[in-house]
Amino acid sequence: EALLPFRDDSQDQSASCVQALAEPVDVSDEFMAQVRMFEAAYQGQWSYVKAFLDHKTEWVNGDNPLGSQAGYKLVHQAAYYGCGLPVLSMLATKGANFLEVNARGETPVAIARAHGKARCATNIEGLIDGTLLQDGVPARFLCPIQQDFMTDPVMIAGGHIFERRMIESWIAQRSPNVNHPMTGLPLADLTLTPQPQLQAEIRSYLATNPSMID
Repeated sequence: EALLPFRDDSQDQSASCVQALAEPVDVSDEFMAQVRMFEAAYQGQWSYVKAFLDHKTEWVNGDNPLGSQAGYKLVHQAAYYGCGLPVLSMLATKGANFLEVNARGETPVAIARAHGKARCATNIEGLIDGTLLQDGVPARFLCPIQQDFMTDPVMIAGGHIFERRMIESWIAQRSPNVNHPMTGLPLADLTLTPQPQLQAEIRSYLATNPSMID
């Protein structure tokens, strides 16, 4: 299917491509609003796509009202052009189905890989399997107990990693019969092993994504 020219967002990891618009989009005619939303996606104007989805989230998995020979939805369009994580995360938070197949039976991951957009495909896989959260944050950066970025990650027996002060508090409150926070099984070995490499990765991520810091 012929697609309109598009800027290659495969390396764009900034949030500027989904920033809020200065003026609201016209949604008085919802049929035409959906048409314009798909046109915006074809042209790489994802800020406009987001604005339309802010009006009606359920459009995220909808079909183009004018039809599409290849059966492309927004997720397929994003994958075709290898959109960066900000666009994928925006679609994820709106409830996009990244397992959706087009008329040819292709998933977004397959489309991205077929067009040489390996980074995009990997990000989509991360959103599907949970290694990336909907806002694009690597799940391993968050403490399972407090669900916040770890500043001093430590590993306990069994391989799970927690924020030091959270797991120390967990142990202190349950001693001497400490159970594992994730499995509920008895935790006999209370050794806490620092994770300096993960700590450095989290610091680097937050340094380049300051908006993630409360």
